[in-house]
Amino acid sequence: MSKDNHLPPWNGQSGDTFREWATSLRLEGVGMCDKSGSSVCNHLDGSDMGGPVGPPIPGGAQQAEMQRLRRTRTQKGYSLILSNISAEDIKRNLMNTFNPLQTYDMWQYLVAM
Repeated sequence: MSKDNHLPPWNGQSGDTFREWATSLRLEGVGMCDKSGSSVCNHLDGSDMGGPVGPPIPGGAQQAEMQRLRRTRTQKGYSLILSNISAEDIKRNLMNTFNPLQTYDMWQYLVAM
């Protein structure tokens, strides 16, 4: 279990084990919201501000701040996922394949497994 939350780590098993873990992880991410109104869960789904299916990041004075918040959500999501996987081979593969700014892609890869 991660020291930051109460989510049991995923052991790499597919099926119901993964679906239960993914649901719990997403629920943990819902509580990780920032002042843009987007959460880590929104980021994993791509529906956060600036995400593939989310509202665009506004221009002007808010743009730099909203971009910074999105990067922070991305990095928190990366940490949340990796800190809650107990299967070292899967964790190592994810870390070798995706960097902290590719969390959305990493999540899409996991749910497609």
